[in-house]
Amino acid sequence: DDLAGAVAAMSEAVELAPESKKYRGLRGRLYSRQENWPAAIADFDSVLAVKPDAPSVLYSRGRARAMLDDLDGAIADFEHCITLEPTAADALALLGSIRYYRGELSQAQNAYLRAVEVEPERRDGLAGQHLAEIERKLHVSP
Repeated sequence: DDLAGAVAAMSEAVELAPESKKYRGLRGRLYSRQENWPAAIADFDSVLAVKPDAPSVLYSRGRARAMLDDLDGAIADFEHCITLEPTAADALALLGSIRYYRGELSQAQNAYLRAVEVEPERRDGLAGQHLAEIERKLHVSP
């Protein structure tokens, strides 16, 4: 798994065809695999400047933003992604997680429920655990 070599090859492709947003998007995903979040975001920004309604790029940038603790930016990207692709279960689940950790329980619950509706097996994972905790917290009597 030679990520550095793949990034170098994709960078060469970007230089040879700078107008191609496909290569920038692919390189952004490679940067994400290297956890080079700022470089990934720069490539995703470049793609979205030309094609602002690309759900997979919005998801990828949202994930990178979340890794850099830009949670407002991540939420905006995930919500835009979900508007364009309502069945984007990964975006729904990550949106639910961010909302959960921020204490925005009803919004987290909504995102998680939508993710579980799209992919029922998510109920067995973190989404299901958080949904159970949210239920308890929202229905506790004072």
